[in-house]
Amino acid sequence: MIAIAKFAFRDGYRTPKGLKADDAAKALEDVRGACGVLTAENVVNAARAKDNPLHKAFEWNDGKAAEQYRLQQANSLIRCVVIIEEKQEPFRYFTLAAPGEGEKATYLPTTMLVQKPDLLQDGLARLRRELAGYINSVEELMRVAKDNAAATKKLTQAHKSMQKAKDVLG
Repeated sequence: MIAIAKFAFRDGYRTPKGLKADDAAKALEDVRGACGVLTAENVVNAARAKDNPLHKAFEWNDGKAAEQYRLQQANSLIRCVVIIEEKQEPFRYFTLAAPGEGEKATYLPTTMLVQKPDLLQDGLARLRRELAGYINSVEELMRVAKDNAAATKKLTQAHKSMQKAKDVLG
């Protein structure tokens, strides 16, 4: 694990009772180290042990949740841990990226992603796809809200900003 001032959970994440961000970050890094890659499947498997700090982040009653739901919980947990450093905005500890051509995407430390050109290119390609999805959502809202001038104005501004970001990313 890299030297970090501290960890936190992203705003809006429903933190499981008793789970601290520092413990979650360490446990996620332990999974990555033990398995070689950080995936939702590996997190769920590690969290099955009742003494694992991540255990409390999951619903284990199969009457309430199935394996797919636990995988969704794992993905959410991985994405919600942020690094807090002095004089810097918090950022996600892990980012999804494919380490090589044709390889399955896994979560990697964001600091690693930005230091390796091939990982950064994969991260930027994912960002472009996500941005395209958001642009489509805004365009859909614009079509539906065409008779609402106030909404149309805001959506048009958002669309222009997103389009500009898309152009910058290439």
